[in-house]
Amino acid sequence: FLQASGVKTEELVQGFEGYPLTLAWGEVVPLYFSMKEETKLTILGVPRSRHEGIFDIQSELKKISNLLISLIRSKTERICLIFSGDLSHTHDPDGPYGYHDTSKPFDLLIQEWAREPNRETFEEFLELQPTALACGMAGMSILQGIFDNYQSTTQSVHYSLPTYFGMMTAHWSIELN
Repeated sequence: FLQASGVKTEELVQGFEGYPLTLAWGEVVPLYFSMKEETKLTILGVPRSRHEGIFDIQSELKKISNLLISLIRSKTERICLIFSGDLSHTHDPDGPYGYHDTSKPFDLLIQEWAREPNRETFEEFLELQPTALACGMAGMSILQGIFDNYQSTTQSVHYSLPTYFGMMTAHWSIELN
């Protein structure tokens, strides 16, 4: 579907062609809860860019948002999109990415955005991305593309800072009619 729409796609590989990239805990945990019901799954991997190139691929990610909306609108069953990616990785000076003073404001803005998704807040935390180093930016960019066009209702937002990176779960209902 994405290839037919002109979006550059490739297999998820690690290292070299033919060596598939395995799913990590960030994908496995949401899938575990999704599979509690009889569910058809399609897994779409998005770039995990923490800083390099995330600004350059915003138009591609917006295109993916629009294609997902088209695909979802063509279906009659209920659709659930799950995106996984950690928030800022620069909360702890002893962590692998060190400390940066944008980590806290970045995670606070994402929580604000999750409660009331809007383009302005998204742009604010996107600007902090190069030093906050969140690997969830591609997924959040796709979600913002959907929020740009459709009203969402926030069902829940939960945030934690268990280690050097922040984590959040958020649940929205979106009406595509």
